[in-house]
Amino acid sequence: MKKIILSLLAAVAMPAAFAQFKCATDEVNNARIKQYPQIQVDMDQFNAAFDVYMKAMAKSNLAKTTAFGDTMHIPLVFHMVHNYGSEYVADTIVYQTVAQMNLMYNSLQPDTIDVITPFKKYLGKGNILFHLAQKDPNGNPSNGITRRISNLFNQGTDQAKIDGWPNNKYMNIWVVNTFDASHNGAAAYAYTPQSANGIPYYDGVISLASYLNTDNTISHEVGHSLNLSHVWGNTNNAGVGCGDDNVDDTPPTKGHNPVGCVPAALFDVTCATNYIRNGIDYPDTVNAQNVMDYTYCSKMFTQLQMARCRTALSAATAGRNNLWSAANLSATGILNTPTDLTPIADFSASKLWSVLGAVLPIAITFKNQSWRDTISSLQWSFSNAPSISTATNSSVANLFNAPGWVSAKLVATSNAGKDSITKNHYVYIADTAAIVPGNYVQKFNSADTNYFPCINYFENSFKWEYVNSVGYDDNSCIRYNNFDTRTGNAAKAGKPEFDYDDFFTPGFDFTNVPSSAPLTMSFYATGAYRSTTQTDVLDIYATKNWGITWTKLPAGSLTNNSLGNTGIKTTAYTPVGAAQWQLQSFDLSSYKGSNHVYFKFRYTPSVDNTDLGAGNHFYLDNLQITQFPLGIDASQLKGQQAIVAPNPASQTAFVTLVGLNNETVHIQLVDITGSVVASLQVPVQEDRKVVAIPVAHLAKGMYMVRVQSSTFNQADKLIIQ
Repeated sequence: MKKIILSLLAAVAMPAAFAQFKCATDEVNNARIKQYPQIQVDMDQFNAAFDVYMKAMAKSNLAKTTAFGDTMHIPLVFHMVHNYGSEYVADTIVYQTVAQMNLMYNSLQPDTIDVITPFKKYLGKGNILFHLAQKDPNGNPSNGITRRISNLFNQGTDQAKIDGWPNNKYMNIWVVNTFDASHNGAAAYAYTPQSANGIPYYDGVISLASYLNTDNTISHEVGHSLNLSHVWGNTNNAGVGCGDDNVDDTPPTKGHNPVGCVPAALFDVTCATNYIRNGIDYPDTVNAQNVMDYTYCSKMFTQLQMARCRTALSAATAGRNNLWSAANLSATGILNTPTDLTPIADFSASKLWSVLGAVLPIAITFKNQSWRDTISSLQWSFSNAPSISTATNSSVANLFNAPGWVSAKLVATSNAGKDSITKNHYVYIADTAAIVPGNYVQKFNSADTNYFPCINYFENSFKWEYVNSVGYDDNSCIRYNNFDTRTGNAAKAGKPEFDYDDFFTPGFDFTNVPSSAPLTMSFYATGAYRSTTQTDVLDIYATKNWGITWTKLPAGSLTNNSLGNTGIKTTAYTPVGAAQWQLQSFDLSSYKGSNHVYFKFRYTPSVDNTDLGAGNHFYLDNLQITQFPLGIDASQLKGQQAIVAPNPASQTAFVTLVGLNNETVHIQLVDITGSVVASLQVPVQEDRKVVAIPVAHLAKGMYMVRVQSSTFNQADKLIIQ
C-alpha cells in the first residue's frame, strides 16, 4: 500500500482498505487481565515506576533531549506460517520491514520532515536497533526467518504461533494470511511484557502478511511488546473518549480511526488544550502522527515513548532484559559480520490431484519457493517426465500423459552454494480408465495407494494412511491419523484444528446402470474421540467433470457418533473386532449415466480449546459400490434372503432377492387393514435380483412386505415416510 504523504493544503482521501485496520492487542491483553488480575497489578507497578522516571527526566530537562545510553540491540525472528500463498513473504520484504523499524525507532526516516512543528522537538530517538538473528537456538546459521506450511495459515491466533524461538533470546514475529473468526478485522496483535510473562510460547507479534509494511504496523506491535499503549489508552475504541497512555509527551487524545494526514487530525485540540505534566507545557494538539495511533499518518515515536521502551527492555519481565545482554548477542550472532548463506530449496504445485481428462497431456505448474539467498539457477527432476533446467523462470509447467504418483526434485543454486529438496508421491495424476462397478469392494491393501491416493496438504502427522494391522474382516484398512501425541508447550501451537486431508478413488463408469435400479456406495467405519467437544467431519464428494467441480453426496457428511461410534477413548483408538464397525451407505442415483465419476473423502478435525485435539483415530474399510439398495452390505448376501431397503422409504423401496434363482417369486405390499396395495410376480434367473416397488403415491405409515416362492416364505415391516 502506498504511503500517504502529508499535505496541509488539502484533506487526503483514505483508500478503502485502510479503514479495515484494527490492532487486536487490547482485546487479547484485556482477556489475559480478566483471567489473571495480577497482570494489571504488575502493569500498575510499572506505570508508577515510570511516572517517577518521567518526573526525574523532566526535572533534569532530559524529557526534551535525545540523550540515551548504550544501544540496545534486539534479535528478531520472523516465522512464515503459510500455504505458499501471499503469506509466503519474500525475504526481501522482511529485510525492508526490519530496516523501516530501525528508522522509526531512531527517528531517521525521511518523512520526519513532515512532522508538524509542535512535535519536532519530541521526536524519539530510542537508540534501539533490531537485527534478524544470524544463529538459531541450536547455534546453526540463520537469516532470522523460518517457514512452515500449516493448516493455520488462514487462522491467525495464538495457536498459529508455530516454531517459536525462546522469547528471552529472540523477539518472535509470526506472519499469516488471515486471522480466525475470534480476531475478525484484526491486522496484528502482541502481548505486553506483563501479559506475556506466563505464556512465553505466545510472546511476540502476529501479523497479516499484507500489513508487514503498511503504515508501520510491525513497529506499532513491537511497541506494544515493549509496553507502549495506544495513545488513547488501553481500549480498542479509537475516537470514543479522551484517554491517556501514561506517557507525558503524548497528549491526551480520543485517538483517530484511519483518516490520513488531514488537518482535522493533526490539529485536534479536543483533549490536549493546556496540557502540562511535571512542569512541562506540552503541545495543545494531539500527536496524531504517532505510530501508536490509528490515523494512518504515522511518522514518529516520542522521546518518552522510547524511554518507556528502554525501561521495558531493562526489566526482567518476560525476559526482556536478556534480549540485548552481551551473552545473548553472542548466542544469536546479530553483531557478527553477516555471512552469505546457502539457499533453502522449496517448491509448490498448482494441483496435488488431477485427472488426465479428455485432453492429453495435462499440465501441472511447479513453482520455485526457494529462499534465504538469491537463486541463480534451478534444476527440476520429475519421476515420469524429463528434467528441466532454468536460470530465469520461477515456475515450470510440466506435462504428464501417464497416470500415477509424481515425485519431484528441485536443486536451487546461488553464489553461496546449492540445496535440494525431493517430494516423493507429491502429485497424483488419476487414470482416465473407469471401473464398471458391478459389486465392487475395496479393502485398502497397501498396494492400493497407487489407486486410492492420500493427499496430506499440510505435510503433518494428521493424515489419511494405510494400516496393515487392523480391518473390518482382515488386517488392512485406511485410517485418518488424528490422535495428537504432543504434550506440554508443544501442544500449545499447531493443533490439528483447521486441517483437512483427502483421499481419492479411481473413476467409475455408471453409464450402464438401469434407471430403475439402485446405485449405492457403502463402507464400514469405526472411530473414537477424546472429549465431548469433538466436532470432526468426514465429507464425501463426487465429480463427473474431471475434478473441475465437486458436489457433496446426499447426506454425505459424517459427524459426532457416526465418526466416534465407540465414544470417548483417552488413548489412541484401535478397533478390536467386527462388532465395533458400523455400515454407512450413500445414494449415488444422481450419477447414473455418467461415465467418469471420481469420489473424494475429506476429513476435517475438530476445533478444540484444550491443549490436545478432541479427536481420535477414524478407520474406514470395505468400500463398496453396488447396484443394491441403501443399507445392504453386498458382501454379506448369502443363502436365501429377501432384504427390504431402504427402510424407511419415501420414493422407492427395493426388495433384494438372494439365492432364489430359477424360481418365480411373489411380492405383496399389504397395509395395516390387510389390503394388498401392490402385487408383483417376478421370475428370477440370477442369484441376486433387485426389485423396485414405487411407494411415493402411498400414504405414510407401516406396511408388510410378503415374499413367497416354492421354497421361501418371508414377511417384513416397511415404513413409508
